[in-house]
Amino acid sequence: MVTCTVSALSTPTPGKKITYTTTCPCAGIPAGGTTIASTTLCASCTLTLDVTGGATGTGIFYQWERSANGTTWSSIPGATASTYVCAPTQPYAFRRKTTCTVSSLSTYSSPITVATPVDIIQDSVRQTPDTSCSGQLFFVKTNSPSPLLAIKTYFGDGQTATTPVTPLSTTSYANTGHTYINSGTYTVKQVLCIDTTSLDSITFSYEHRDCHILPIKFYFDDNSNCIKDGSEQFSYGPNRVKVDSNGITIDTLSLTSGIYYKTNGIAGTIYRFSLLPGGATASCPVGGVWADTMPAGVGVCPTRYIATQCGTPSYYDVAQYTTLLCGSHMARATILMTNTGCSSVSPTMTLNLNKYRSNVYSTALTPAGALAGPSTKSGPMTYTWPVTVTTASSISRLLTAYLNTTGPTLIIGDTVRSDEIIAPVAGDYAPGNNSSVRVDTVKGSFDPNMIEVTPAGCFDADTVFQFTVNFENMGNDTAYNVHVMDTLSPNLDWRSLEVLASSHVMNIYPYEAGGYRIVKFDFPDIDLLDSAQHGLNNGVFVYRVRSKPGIAVGSSILSRVGIYFDDNDVVMTNGVENTKGCPTLGTVMTKSAHAIHLYPNPASSDLMIEAPTGAFTSLTVNNVMGQQMLQHDIDAGRFHMDISALPAGVYTVVFHGVQGNEMRKFVKW
Repeated sequence: MVTCTVSALSTPTPGKKITYTTTCPCAGIPAGGTTIASTTLCASCTLTLDVTGGATGTGIFYQWERSANGTTWSSIPGATASTYVCAPTQPYAFRRKTTCTVSSLSTYSSPITVATPVDIIQDSVRQTPDTSCSGQLFFVKTNSPSPLLAIKTYFGDGQTATTPVTPLSTTSYANTGHTYINSGTYTVKQVLCIDTTSLDSITFSYEHRDCHILPIKFYFDDNSNCIKDGSEQFSYGPNRVKVDSNGITIDTLSLTSGIYYKTNGIAGTIYRFSLLPGGATASCPVGGVWADTMPAGVGVCPTRYIATQCGTPSYYDVAQYTTLLCGSHMARATILMTNTGCSSVSPTMTLNLNKYRSNVYSTALTPAGALAGPSTKSGPMTYTWPVTVTTASSISRLLTAYLNTTGPTLIIGDTVRSDEIIAPVAGDYAPGNNSSVRVDTVKGSFDPNMIEVTPAGCFDADTVFQFTVNFENMGNDTAYNVHVMDTLSPNLDWRSLEVLASSHVMNIYPYEAGGYRIVKFDFPDIDLLDSAQHGLNNGVFVYRVRSKPGIAVGSSILSRVGIYFDDNDVVMTNGVENTKGCPTLGTVMTKSAHAIHLYPNPASSDLMIEAPTGAFTSLTVNNVMGQQMLQHDIDAGRFHMDISALPAGVYTVVFHGVQGNEMRKFVKW
């Protein structure tokens, strides 16, 4: 029997209403509650443990417990109050046991882990070089034997993994395996943690060279010693390279600093890389030819370097690639300037606008100090920047100028015409890329991470499309490595890919996955400053690709890229689209051969799909690396597809039908 106590809330007096309360001792199963702590990271400190939502009152007995491994628990002597004050000397998990004395039934609070200072004392990356293409092991060692510790690894390709440590007598370690899909330089971050509390971390750059890859890099051999010295610049190109396999030409490539070339030959196959004439000439190895034989049993090949120097006859060939983002109160011009010739020249860059009455309030040029003098303004809307001498042996110049509107505010949706020219033109080897004309739309806001295509819109004949990708570090710390992933449209001829210019050292990795051609643009050790450093936190590169010959009218070319800053999630750009076949007066062009609709786009969990009944039998969903993520049979013209399990990013949907395949893209938030 349970005996309860009745008490009054106030002293009884004549004419006064008395309220009584009944207090009964704990009976049955008590509430365990949730353990809380004044801090979860204690360095020579005293902390207080308590429980929220637990049973209180009379007839209750408390006992605090702790565990060094989260599995085996022991009672703490003397810790029988509702709270517990302690000064832990090693990581422990704590919980409180609550017992009703009447029923003798007990329950536990949900535990909490309290960490003490622990450090990472050793780390390494190990790759087994064999033809099975095994992945990497990321090794971390700590100075604590606590089994409560774990290592969370950010691999820099959008993937993460958490690995519990293996305790030793005085230390612990973790081996985390990972397989990269493509070669390149990644920012790897490994965090030592207990639950959600971070104790220590390390960040480093790791260059992954996949098996069956031949890495080739180009540099300017300033001192003619045929060795890539630390002070010598990698090439900013473009360089045209011929690839032979056992004496047969299989590829002609255009690149800037280097390439991770994917081979398909068996062991013993000989590959030769030859630098073709134009711009700088190869000085080492002799003749500009480097040969490699695919090994047997070992699949990871060393990086080969081709040294270049300016030869004769010399000439200059300056070019400019301009992106203009227009807002109501401000415009931003990003201008990439190059000289692929070997003659020195001091060009002048001029920008003419037809509507902005602006002042240049901020100008940055990378590398720093490359401006030969101050910018000038001749007239209300003409801006001129003198640039220091550039040759093919120097790096590209990236000018970023912010123009502050001093006249009337521009209306969103209005258009702005701009003319860009880099001079001198007379004597230029190829003056066609010295000037351009743009028409841009005024926006309320703009995303600096973007892709542009020229020509835009529809096209009739087979066309070469020029793509410009701008990226900007919007974070609060330096971005040490950046890479951009582009899944080329099936309606583009991937073999025609030609890199024209890059603001920074850039290696490319073209490869095939899931039936798609994918190009990784890799910027190792780019060291983009944080978002407070306007004009020093951005980059740009330009490339062009030809449409496949003979594609059907109505065929669509969709282009969108994903940008990876260090170990952060992917940043997706806008999408641009070109459609084969331009409408004539009085006709209406459909978007594609079939009316296919995906909505909402972007989507988070559920994607509605509409396609002509009977036109397609199934669809597959692939990520930007060409990996198949989902497959769905089509037996109706309108249906839902659950995409909630997909990571955020851009995806390609391929509709398979008896008359052929069609592709669409959507974004998962």
